[in-house]
Amino acid sequence: TMLVAEGARTHFIYFHDGVPSKVRSSDQVAHLGEVLLELGLSTAAQVDQALRVTLPSGQLHGRHLVQQGQLDVGSVKAALSWQLVRKMTHLFTFPSDTRWAYYEGVNLLDDYGGPELTPAEPLAVIMAGVRMLGSSPVVEQTLARLGSAPLRLRREAEIGRFMLRDDERRAVDVLRARPAGMRDLLQKDVSDERTVKLVIYALVITRCLNLGAEQRLPVGHGRPTIDLPQLRQVDEP
Repeated sequence: TMLVAEGARTHFIYFHDGVPSKVRSSDQVAHLGEVLLELGLSTAAQVDQALRVTLPSGQLHGRHLVQQGQLDVGSVKAALSWQLVRKMTHLFTFPSDTRWAYYEGVNLLDDYGGPELTPAEPLAVIMAGVRMLGSSPVVEQTLARLGSAPLRLRREAEIGRFMLRDDERRAVDVLRARPAGMRDLLQKDVSDERTVKLVIYALVITRCLNLGAEQRLPVGHGRPTIDLPQLRQVDEP
């Protein structure tokens, strides 16, 4: 997929099996060194040293760190997957008149970065986008349809895949204990109102709440989970 945003800025996303697996943006966003610092996987000195080596040579930052014994391959792959979530979050900020083109069966990023794909967890990407909605009318309109009915988590819901922050997870924990309506959730003061509403909205649009007998399975159910255990507690900027 190619996006052309304001100022003719061009950005590319490669979807593999329906999952975002590579992103190239003309904007400078979420450099791997920055992501490694966010995750506590590298120090500022290590990042600076790696940049002094990799920028002139064109060597991949992550590959350099592995060769130097500073990180293992698993940690670099996890960081690259989180970097992809960050890049996708940046694309969510584009205006609605951004033009796009989809190329079926074509990988426009085949020669970009390393040969390995580091896909992002789709539910984490969705949650990242939901956090940006704030007081959007679509959230209030969707939640209004729920009425006062108690909200029930579906047994098939895989909440860990959302990579929720602690304040978001507290709202879900209430529903794990027993069904509760929106008013009850807000009165329990488990998190601020905006956080609770955005979490419930995310659960609604991904079909993780039991809202009727004819529902399809939750989004992503049955697909392999992209395991990012060391990233689950990371807050997005």
